[in-house]
Amino acid sequence: MPQMPILFKLPGKQQYVGDIPGKVSTGRLNLHTGEVDRTPGALTVYTNLFNSALFALVCVNPNFPTVPLSFPGAYGSAFAQFEQRQDGKLDFTFAGRTFVPLGGGTFFPLNFGGPSREFAATRMLLDDGIN
Repeated sequence: MPQMPILFKLPGKQQYVGDIPGKVSTGRLNLHTGEVDRTPGALTVYTNLFNSALFALVCVNPNFPTVPLSFPGAYGSAFAQFEQRQDGKLDFTFAGRTFVPLGGGTFFPLNFGGPSREFAATRMLLDDGIN
């Protein structure tokens, strides 16, 4: 796990979640409860995530993985549920967690940068001391 200085914060602003063109999210839905089947392989959600913290991380790591995110992914989890509202509309609730391997030599952006969107960065130290 990466270690950063105590009390260090890099806020994620300008949040965006969107579809990935050409990728279709799938899942098995229980029509009685509205819950999506939780068995492994029953749910796959593809999404494009963006925020200012991820932008800074990609800027200081040109080799950052650019494959589309999928939930649950190899090391993640996902939950989805549909709920019928009284006004006839359908609400979709999703919670997902995934893992993006960064490996040694990864830089972590500091929370300040210049007008050209270049960020200061520090090398991440891993728990095992390898960087």
